[in-house]
Amino acid sequence: MRPQLLVAPLAVLFMLLGMVIGVVRLLFFGDVTSQPFLPNLLPYHGEIMVFGFLAVLIVVERYIGALPFKLNRSVHYMPPLVALGAVLKIAGLLWSLQAVNIVGSVVLAMGLTVYVYLLWAVGRYSAQPLPMRFMMLGGLLLLITALVTVDRPAVGNLSLTLLMLSFPVFTILGERIELSRFLATAVHARARWGLGLAVLASALLLLDLKFPAAVPDSAFALWALLVAALVVPLFWAERPLMRGELSVGLSRYLGRHLVVAYLWLMLGLALIVVLAVVGQDRPLFDASTHSIAVGFVFTMIMAHAPVIAPALLGRGVVVARLSYYPLVLLTLGNLLRVGGYGLEEAGVRVGAVVGVSGLVVLLAIVAFTVMMVRALFASQEQVVDKVV
Repeated sequence: MRPQLLVAPLAVLFMLLGMVIGVVRLLFFGDVTSQPFLPNLLPYHGEIMVFGFLAVLIVVERYIGALPFKLNRSVHYMPPLVALGAVLKIAGLLWSLQAVNIVGSVVLAMGLTVYVYLLWAVGRYSAQPLPMRFMMLGGLLLLITALVTVDRPAVGNLSLTLLMLSFPVFTILGERIELSRFLATAVHARARWGLGLAVLASALLLLDLKFPAAVPDSAFALWALLVAALVVPLFWAERPLMRGELSVGLSRYLGRHLVVAYLWLMLGLALIVVLAVVGQDRPLFDASTHSIAVGFVFTMIMAHAPVIAPALLGRGVVVARLSYYPLVLLTLGNLLRVGGYGLEEAGVRVGAVVGVSGLVVLLAIVAFTVMMVRALFASQEQVVDKVV
């Protein structure tokens, strides 16, 4: 049996668990409910989403893409190692079993070490290895975070949270740079500088993690500015796609999602600058990190799923079955969340609005899942270049 058929469903289950935990947290902290569900997991919403969902999903995707290359046999153990490590780590957090958490973190780190090797090896075969180097940086940061979170949760820790988010962010940016050769080849020259900026930004987070008393809050503003500087050239290169000038096949669907995703990323980075200037508090912390995590990362997942899912499952996608309704719901849910926290910063108590925002995001994920199932398992005779 293909490894992706065993591991990919596990990633989906972790996504659903993480989403439910996130919704429960919002409802509880917004005073909508008084009794949280699975209280042991409330502080670990981020770990579930990143280690259980994103790490497993991205590792499987890269494994499938690397099969044509001649690599060390260890790559075949990578998906199960990452999946097993995520299961053990999250089980240890759920039942407060530190030994299980440690074993899970070590197994996860082993799988991520192979993942970094895979990216390095594939990069050697490529005439343009730069995208793989961005992904390698994200993988290395996640490996470090997997070990650091053995004895401390990421919740409320901006360095750890941004390090975890760096994994999907740098992976997605690497994939967009990989595809940018079809849009503007000059972007690769600028992206080389961008990789240096990404490394410098990551070093700031690692320094704050190791020496929190010595690193000022302004370092987070510098982190955000460095990431913004590396994103701008890529955003500029993708303007034809986002304007609909390449409306062929899935390009129109992808382009409209890219517009929304990049806007959320830049908003999240701007909010982190504000957070660094005015001082860390929960509303700004949540608004900034979820502008990136939900607004950018999940919108990009929706954008790329019609390309990735067929590769994982070996099926074609019916473009006519794709819809923008999940994107609208996801954007609305995150707007309620970020806007609600903005009002709380202004002194207006809107906890219920923020709490309900999680339900809207969850509805968006459900709608997106249903849409993808219909698009993948509809009759292939229905394939047309049209998105509702």
